[in-house]
Amino acid sequence: MPADRAFLGLSHTPLLGLNPVAPEVEADVRGALARVRDTVRRWAPERVVLVGPDHYNGFFNDLMPPFCLGTAATAVGDYGTPSGALNVPADDAERLADWLMDRDFDVAVSRRMTVDHGFAQALDVLWGGLDTPPVIPLFVNAVAQPGIPRVRRCARLGEAIGAWLDTLPGGTLAIGSGGLSHEPPVPTLAHPDPGALEPGRLAAGYAAVLRSPVFVAYTFVGAAAYAGVFAFISGSSFVLIRVLDVPTAWFGACFAVVVSGFLIGTLVCRRLLPRLGLPRTLRAGTVLSAIAGVSGAVLAIAGVHHYAALLVPMFGFLLAHGLVFPCAQAGATAAFPGRAGAAAGLFGALVMLVAAAVGSWIGASHDGTPVPLTVTVAAAGLLALLGASRGVMRHPGVG
Repeated sequence: MPADRAFLGLSHTPLLGLNPVAPEVEADVRGALARVRDTVRRWAPERVVLVGPDHYNGFFNDLMPPFCLGTAATAVGDYGTPSGALNVPADDAERLADWLMDRDFDVAVSRRMTVDHGFAQALDVLWGGLDTPPVIPLFVNAVAQPGIPRVRRCARLGEAIGAWLDTLPGGTLAIGSGGLSHEPPVPTLAHPDPGALEPGRLAAGYAAVLRSPVFVAYTFVGAAAYAGVFAFISGSSFVLIRVLDVPTAWFGACFAVVVSGFLIGTLVCRRLLPRLGLPRTLRAGTVLSAIAGVSGAVLAIAGVHHYAALLVPMFGFLLAHGLVFPCAQAGATAAFPGRAGAAAGLFGALVMLVAAAVGSWIGASHDGTPVPLTVTVAAAGLLALLGASRGVMRHPGVG
């Protein structure tokens, strides 16, 4: 073989680190991934050809090619995987496309490909994110009939790509990202369900979701956490400007400081999930929510009426929200692969109903001090912690 090349078949799953499994299984999976990671990093390939599918996040039935090469690609960041631009060498991707066209493979070419966990998870496992060696992404339609390429065609395409790699210097890692252990329930045009929108079927689906203690536990935590956030959204302008004398021109900056906590929290969440799993990450976030919320309430009740006494605890609460809310959403829907839309819709509706009630309460309870706002946030944090400890940890989800 003229070129140095290796192949890695790496199964992907959207629930890696999200669904609790037996400790010994978790240890085996993490150990295997660590060994693969160490091997790849020691070898240090100069480039990667990553072959993977999509789950209707980047390609849909309005335009579904059997194969598509990306000269630029962006990951959507679903299921806790990293989001952002992949390190795609555009010139090399175009040269590969020319090579394949010359050999009668009419592959599509995308100059702004969108990929999901089917691509990003492999890169995250091996390099901890999207800061990787140059990656050429090749999408293969694996779900949408009738355009799913046959195995013999895929094998011939692989041979043609291998012949091109033989012309290049240095080491190339070819990664096949798949999911041989499962067949996700994706919608198909070939087998539509004519009764899917019947009121009785819809009601039965929603009722089944509501009967799940897993859904109830995660939704309770998500609604409580968002109630604290919405309390701040509803009352912060009155409290900061009219009570704490923050100049109107500075309100936006104060609000941005608090919201930046949420952005930071989501980044921390992505780091914690692989280490702690979803239930423990969520519980850790609710502990921080309770501490931050109670701290703000204690300061307000003690008469410390200063903008910093509100902004600092709320920054901590929003940081905690970045841990809690993504985990609550994922946990509430993960147990319903066949009713994910119903679970997600119910989760959002219930969370917004609670938020609306809290917003009304904040307006009605405003007394010219920060106390009603901060006490409401503290109560929300404590309820979220209670829900995580007594609900989620008892009903963490399917394993």
